[in-house]
Amino acid sequence: MEHFKNKPTCPACMQTMNYTFSANLLSKHDVSYYKCLNCGLLQTEKPYWLDEAYDSAIASLDVGLVQRNLKLSGTVSKIVSAYFDPLAKYLDFAGGYGLFVRLMRDKGYDFYRHDKYCENIFSEYFDEPSLSSDVLHFELVTAFEVFEHVYDPVAELVKLFELTDTVLFTTELLPSGINSIDDWWYFVPETGQHITFYTALSLRKMADKLSVNYYSDEKSLHMMTRKEFDINPFHTHDETSMIDRVRITFVKKLALPLKSNLVNKDISIEKDFQYIRSKAKHK
Repeated sequence: MEHFKNKPTCPACMQTMNYTFSANLLSKHDVSYYKCLNCGLLQTEKPYWLDEAYDSAIASLDVGLVQRNLKLSGTVSKIVSAYFDPLAKYLDFAGGYGLFVRLMRDKGYDFYRHDKYCENIFSEYFDEPSLSSDVLHFELVTAFEVFEHVYDPVAELVKLFELTDTVLFTTELLPSGINSIDDWWYFVPETGQHITFYTALSLRKMADKLSVNYYSDEKSLHMMTRKEFDINPFHTHDETSMIDRVRITFVKKLALPLKSNLVNKDISIEKDFQYIRSKAKHK
């Protein structure tokens, strides 16, 4: 069979991948899946069906979209306030309908969206339509539910690291003992959009290749960064330690007295409202 003749190379560690199983995608394409025996990354054969798969940029089967964005906005705001500059500029890459950006802006953070394939519904006036590393730099770039859609994840990360020193992203880690398409819900063969699946080791291999640090909650939330933290940013902090870390960050970076309300979400929402209204008048 063809899949035994042409074994692909693992994008994470460049080792040869072995055929694992086949599955029917989009109810029409029989596709081979390959696994790296070195780092455990699992991937389809080179995807020729993606134009069909992305007739709708966000699959109708993604029923957790709203809940996921609500949860992530809370988690990311804590990480940003504790470990990064809350007043800096941020980007949500492949940001879909713009819901996450709207939620983060409502919390007072200066977030923008980029997505070549999906209409911006919730944060229309906060797009970065063209990403140029010559003029743009972001404190942090988020990329949620993106890397399972990417066939060459290292190349994608290289592009993102031209824009930032830190990429915060989600992807479900591949469980052990996967032998068929029916063994894991995250394959979603009905959409044909999920093509690469990662282990923690494969993500570490990618970080090593890029000479960056890798941190993870060991479930679905991950960070690659040129920064080095004394503790894992995903470890749980009580409210007091979070506030103390914000104080330390701002005293070091700004050398200014710390105000009790560093990011005023009410002022931010009013500012965005006035900005959007002025833009809409000139449409």
